[in-house]
Amino acid sequence: MTGELGQLSLCFALALSLVMAVSGLMGAQPSSLAARKLATSSAMGFLVFVALAFGTLTYAFVVSDFSILAVANNCYGFWCWRSMPRWWRACSAAASG
Repeated sequence: MTGELGQLSLCFALALSLVMAVSGLMGAQPSSLAARKLATSSAMGFLVFVALAFGTLTYAFVVSDFSILAVANNCYGFWCWRSMPRWWRACSAAASG
């Protein structure tokens, strides 16, 4: 669930970055104060969502094992083993015995 929360936070950050870009361009006109305020607010929201995504995904990485060796050991198909680089196949074969 933590990974999904981080992914959702990144999606919200992407949406806010688009709002920030459009309102920033519209705020370049001297008469549009509301667009500049919207760009400032969306920048703060962007910061919050990126920080939330970084925190949740870092926590998920620390708690869970996302290493390539775990993926290699749990891969049973020929194509999965074949798609790995040659040096990684040699390292994982040596590590497994």
